[in-house]
Amino acid sequence: MRYMQNWAEIRTAFQVAELKTISAAAEALGLHRATVVRHLNTLEQELGTKIFHRHSRGCEPTEAGQDLLNVARATQDQFNQLAARTRNASGDLTGDFIVTSHEHVAELLMPTLVRFGSEFPNLHVKYVASAELLKLEYGAAHIALRSGPKPSEPDNVVLPFTDLSFGLYAHPKYLEVHGKPTGPQDLSGHRFVRWDTPSRSMPFSVWFDEHVPESQVVFSSRDLSVVEKAVSDGVGIGLVAEVPSSERYGLQSVFPTPANWQMPLWLVTHVDLHRSQKVQAFLDTLKPRVKASAG
Repeated sequence: MRYMQNWAEIRTAFQVAELKTISAAAEALGLHRATVVRHLNTLEQELGTKIFHRHSRGCEPTEAGQDLLNVARATQDQFNQLAARTRNASGDLTGDFIVTSHEHVAELLMPTLVRFGSEFPNLHVKYVASAELLKLEYGAAHIALRSGPKPSEPDNVVLPFTDLSFGLYAHPKYLEVHGKPTGPQDLSGHRFVRWDTPSRSMPFSVWFDEHVPESQVVFSSRDLSVVEKAVSDGVGIGLVAEVPSSERYGLQSVFPTPANWQMPLWLVTHVDLHRSQKVQAFLDTLKPRVKASAG
C-alpha cells in the first residue's frame, strides 16, 4: 500500500471511525459525503478487503480496518508531537493516552493514572484491562504493563516497574470448616484453587507441583482474577497477589511462603512513542513507583 500517497484517505477513515458515521466525518473534514465514500472505497481497493461494516446506524471497523486505524492513530500522535515540538509547547498535552495491562494489576497503576490525569487535564486517559497483548507497534496503546519474564519483542523499550508478591491465602469461612494448615507438611485433606500459569517454571507453580496432588485441586483457571474470586468465595486455598487482592477480599495468609514467590512487572513502550511527550510525562509521574535498577 502506498501509505503516504493514501494519507488523505487514511485520515478520512480515521475520522469515520472516531465519529461513527460518514456524514459526521464529512462535516468535520469539510468534505462532501461522496468524497468520504470515495476515500473509503479507495482504501478498500488498495487493501483488497473491507475496512468498515456499513449499516443503518453507522460504520464499525472490521479487523483489517482496526489495524489500519491503529497505524493512523499512532501516526497522528507522532504528527501532534512534531507540531508541539515546533511550537515549543512541551506542557500542552492533549488527546488520548492509552494504557493497557492485565486486569489483576490494574489497581497498581490507578493512583498514578489519577494523578497524571489531574496534572494534564486536557488529556483523555484510557485504560484497557485485557489479558491480550495489544500491538504497541500499531499504536493500540502508548504504554503496557506486562508480567512475567522480561518482554523481548523487537523495537520495544522495557523498564522494570515492580515485583508482584504472592502468597497462599484462604477465606475465613473456608478456614472455619477445614482448619488452617501449619506448613507444607500439613496439607492433607485441604482443597486447593490453582492458577494455571503460562509458565510452570515460576516458583509458586513448581511448589504446587511438588506439594499439592492433582486430586486436591478442586478448581483452576488461567485467569488470576478468577482464581482470586474463587478463593474469596471459600472454594479452597489458593495463590493470591498479596497487595491489593488479599486486602480487597478480606483473606487470611495460610502460612509463610518462600521469598521468591514474586512476579516481575515491566513497563513497555514502542520505540517510536517512547520519547513522546505523553509517555515521558507519564513516566515522570510514575518515577516514585519504578524500581531503581535498570534491570
